[in-house]
Amino acid sequence: WTGGPSIAELLLEHGVPARGRAFASAGSGAAPGRTAGVAEDFAAARRLVSGAASGPDPLLVALPRRTPLSPDDERELRALCLARPTVLVALEQDAFLADFPEAAGRLSACDATPAMRRAVAGEIAGAMSRVS
Repeated sequence: WTGGPSIAELLLEHGVPARGRAFASAGSGAAPGRTAGVAEDFAAARRLVSGAASGPDPLLVALPRRTPLSPDDERELRALCLARPTVLVALEQDAFLADFPEAAGRLSACDATPAMRRAVAGEIAGAMSRVS
């Protein structure tokens, strides 16, 4: 997952302002964002975007999950989607996408390789240019 440019870096190449934020380090040998709980990451992101200076730009959450989200993860992700327009990208399993109709957008990539991240960034940049 960490090899090659991030989706945020690739969006910048398309002229789309973006900042990346990695998942917090996971304990117990679990991979950050993949099998570890991410509720705290979502809660931290929600706190950041709820500020007055956060702006109207959508938030992109790319999840390289191989396991289902826990109830805590789901609750925090739902709160994040409600706090700000959020686009969800599934980079591994995508079953969770249907559970978040409050997301501003949902994209199933089911692959976290650099080539797929490039394709995801291109799709998102194209969609944003059609809206602008």
